[in-house]
Amino acid sequence: MTRARLVVPVFGMLLMAGTSAFAEPWRRDAQEQSGSIGNLESENCQSHLGNHSYLCHVKSSFGSDFTDTFAFTSPGIQSSRFDLEVAGIPDTTFGCACVPGGGFADPSFDDSFVFHCVGPFGVGQMSFRGAVTGAGKIKPAEGVSSSGDTFAIKCKQM
Repeated sequence: MTRARLVVPVFGMLLMAGTSAFAEPWRRDAQEQSGSIGNLESENCQSHLGNHSYLCHVKSSFGSDFTDTFAFTSPGIQSSRFDLEVAGIPDTTFGCACVPGGGFADPSFDDSFVFHCVGPFGVGQMSFRGAVTGAGKIKPAEGVSSSGDTFAIKCKQM
């Protein structure tokens, strides 16, 4: 009987953790009301990737080696910042943003040159992360799928 009393509250907490009210601090619309979105005019990864396309050489953890095209669009539709479309993953738009710079004690938003893009991939998710130089060159990047596959990516602007 003691065991049943313990299971019910723990199970109830797990159910609450999946509700939208529990996720409220992560939601953008809640932050927009407080005005903490950041400066979209700064020089950052978005301003350097802009509306450029890249020819990318990709090596996968499962042994394949191939080329693909990455096309960035700013402003984005999937993301309020900018989007990525990968030619080899048709009909899929990845939402992108510049990762926060600085440290946890004093983060700086929208001013780093490191980008992160996330989107659907089959029944899971895929993310791409890399850095862009002031000249718009992407440094070697990486990709990770929710199934555990990883990718090394090297791109040149088209």
